Amino acid sequence: MQLGKSKIERPSSRADALHSLLKLVCELTGMNAALIARKTENEWRAYAAHECEQIGISPGDTLRLGQTSFGTNGDSWATVFGESMPRDMLPSHLTERRSERRSYLLVPLFRANGSVTEAICAFDGNAAALEPRIDACLTVVANLVALQLREENTFLTLKTTLTRERANSQSREEFIAVLGHDLRSPLNGIKGATEVIAQSDTTLSHSDMIEVIRDSCTQISCLIEDVLDFARGQLGSGIPLSKGPALDLSLLVAISVSELRVAYPNRQVVLRSVGNLSARVDEVRFRQLLSNLIGNALKHSPLETPVEVKLDSGGNTIRITITNQGPPMSPQTLKELFTPFARGGHSGSKSGLGLGLYIAAEIARAHGGSVEARCDDAGTTFTAYLPNALDS
Repeated sequence: MQLGKSKIERPSSRADALHSLLKLVCELTGMNAALIARKTENEWRAYAAHECEQIGISPGDTLRLGQTSFGTNGDSWATVFGESMPRDMLPSHLTERRSERRSYLLVPLFRANGSVTEAICAFDGNAAALEPRIDACLTVVANLVALQLREENTFLTLKTTLTRERANSQSREEFIAVLGHDLRSPLNGIKGATEVIAQSDTTLSHSDMIEVIRDSCTQISCLIEDVLDFARGQLGSGIPLSKGPALDLSLLVAISVSELRVAYPNRQVVLRSVGNLSARVDEVRFRQLLSNLIGNALKHSPLETPVEVKLDSGGNTIRITITNQGPPMSPQTLKELFTPFARGGHSGSKSGLGLGLYIAAEIARAHGGSVEARCDDAGTTFTAYLPNALDS
């Protein structure tokens, strides 16, 4: 027997492999179109398609394939060959041609757990029953398609995981670099102060040097606490709280604002308080939340513009709103503001570890509240929500 010569093309992608298998379905059955249907929550959609002649079916089109269409019998699924296709099976944009459709074929694709959420659908062929050998071939093709889809899902999962890990790795590297830089400054201060103290001809008093050492140690302590808070948030234990009796939050905010005015003497901070603002909070953590949010607003807004801080209450919630007139941020930057290493949402800023907003959000969450941000041409607004119930 003399065999004819045919060109065998190697699929260049997963999509090409599926396309080749669907083309094989058409050649085996004589159908004019074949597609893979994938079930979403309440409907089936075309995932991949092959047409021998232009019909108009495209990936994403909605199909009407009920479970009974697959010849289910209890928990079993079977290949179905119909001599007359239901008029409403095809997408609505093919309404004018649906009456021309003849026989159809449905082949379930089994997942590893035995469920069926995908199927091969072929239609527009000759109304003739499938021969047993064709049915057996379709079973083999269906298994190949199911295997290809499983490998594709695995590939996409691995790709997503790899992308996320690369981003995490880059963030960790940036974090270590910034931590090293920020630790170096106070350590150099301590080193310099001790060297001056060791010299007998110093013009500075020991008390001045002690103050430098104290400030440097405070900076290091704050950096370490930020790292520990970050670790608690990532490990799932959350920020630890130590609540006492109910406190007047307007007083705590006023104290925090006064401290920040000293740190930023050339900036204007406007404070307004309205309503009952008593709540049980961890005072240290609450003031840390305020310092992080208001400090961020001061860092990322023009010197000549004010930062507005407003407290009010409604229902069982106290709302703290901090508004600055800084430049607008992109939607993606705004979305990632409260993730670690965001550095205040401004990619060009390299000051600090980029944990301030993340820790502020974690402190609010530990209190049963939340922090959100919005941005427009007028500026950026951070809003912290905390419960004001005395038994919170």
